[in-house]
Amino acid sequence: MGKSFDHAVEEKCAALPEAEVLIRIVRKARFHPDAIAALIGISLRHLRRPVKEMFGTTVEEWAHDLRDKDACALLVQGLRIGDVVSQLGYCDTPHFCHDFKKRHGISPRKYAINGLLIKSGFLGKSAPVSAIP
Repeated sequence: MGKSFDHAVEEKCAALPEAEVLIRIVRKARFHPDAIAALIGISLRHLRRPVKEMFGTTVEEWAHDLRDKDACALLVQGLRIGDVVSQLGYCDTPHFCHDFKKRHGISPRKYAINGLLIKSGFLGKSAPVSAIP
C-alpha cells in the first residue's frame, strides 16, 4: 500500500531548508510564492504548512513582510526609490509607494529621510515623523 497523504507531506516538509536558507530562496524567487516553492522543489500547497508553523503566517504574507523589511533597509541605506523597486521586483514605483504607505503610514521618501537622519544622529530614535520635511 502507498504512503498516506500526511506521511508524504511530512517527508516534503522535512526536506525544507532552515529559515535562513529559506529567506535567501525567497529573495532569489523575488518574493513570489510559486517561485519559492519551485526553487525548493515542492508545490506551493506543500510549502504552506511548514511556513505557517515556522513563521505563524501565510507564504504570501511572510514573503511580503520580508520584501517590506528589505525595502526599509535599502531606503535607509540611501538607495533611490526606483532602485528599491527594481531590486525587490515590484511592478512599478506607484505600486511600491502605495503599498509602502499603506503598511507604514508614511511615504518611502519620508521613511528614508527619517532613517538617514536618525543614522546620522540629527534626529533621536523617537523623533516624530511629522518632524521630517
